[in-house]
Amino acid sequence: MKNIRYRQISDQGKILFCNLINNDIQEIESLSINSKKINNGKTRAGKLFDESNTVYAFTEDKLYIQSAKKFNIVLKILLNSATYIEQTIQNNIESHNKAINRLIHNLITLNAHNTQELYVLFPQQDISRKINRKQIKYIEEIVKEKSKEIALFLLKQAKSNTAMDVEFSVFQMIHNNDDSKLQIQSHNVHQVIMNILYIFFPDFTDKDVAVVVNDSTDKALFDYKSFHVVLYHILENATKYIKPKSKFLINIKNNNGKIDIDMEMISCKIHEDEKLLIFKEGYSGEEPKKIGRNGKGIGLSIVKKIIELNSGSIDIYTDDYSEEIIMGYSYQKNNFIISLPK
Repeated sequence: MKNIRYRQISDQGKILFCNLINNDIQEIESLSINSKKINNGKTRAGKLFDESNTVYAFTEDKLYIQSAKKFNIVLKILLNSATYIEQTIQNNIESHNKAINRLIHNLITLNAHNTQELYVLFPQQDISRKINRKQIKYIEEIVKEKSKEIALFLLKQAKSNTAMDVEFSVFQMIHNNDDSKLQIQSHNVHQVIMNILYIFFPDFTDKDVAVVVNDSTDKALFDYKSFHVVLYHILENATKYIKPKSKFLINIKNNNGKIDIDMEMISCKIHEDEKLLIFKEGYSGEEPKKIGRNGKGIGLSIVKKIIELNSGSIDIYTDDYSEEIIMGYSYQKNNFIISLPK
């Protein structure tokens, strides 16, 4: 409230808001009524409370010094708003804690997976028995004998490292509300896509999916790090839901002053009413649920938020006439189109 200093306290003694100065705080103990003049009539002060909250207020505004009635109206407004403020604070705390717990859980899971993969190739017990140069020699022999497995392991490690970087970036940008560090610059779209696409090639290869990216020199304006997060989540979803033995096509097109990234695939059917729902946190599509590959409904909600932070948009186009049933599951042609400013 303009020209009024106040403190809101919950029934548990928690300070919800306070902008009082030292002189005000010293007067709190002597306040027992909703309005009185103090400081030789230069200040009006008051206390108001109910079963949930207490409000102390002070002002030198002549309007309120002259009218106890108007001062009391403000006190009542402050008291009534205290419950809302307390609930908002609690909601923010719960949301922040949920985000922190999710971050910790995901990082622990990724680290455990990395460690497991490492010790499959390099058994911990065997390495611990070697000392000094014998360890290096032992590892060298494994690398020579299992060169293909090592190559795949390194690609998986690169993907896991990217996943951890994505987790930190999302927490900082979305859950910490820190989008001030976005560095919007002009980037070669094709190059940026290829910089992350390579870590998903083993996943596409496992499903016998051919990946085709059209050549392009087009540039768009976006923040590289945050857009890296967007591509990671979309590509991860593509590897999970794309039809085996199909194609994943990425077309980069100049479209009326914008750059469109059209990702086309035959993947799990997206029902008409799901086109907006899948961008909401916590929602998983019906078809992914059927095949048991539904996630926590977080990826695409983050994708939409970050694209909008970069002044872009994302749209989904589906071709219902292309629907086919395979092993009882519905697939269709889906296009995810990201539009970015040039």
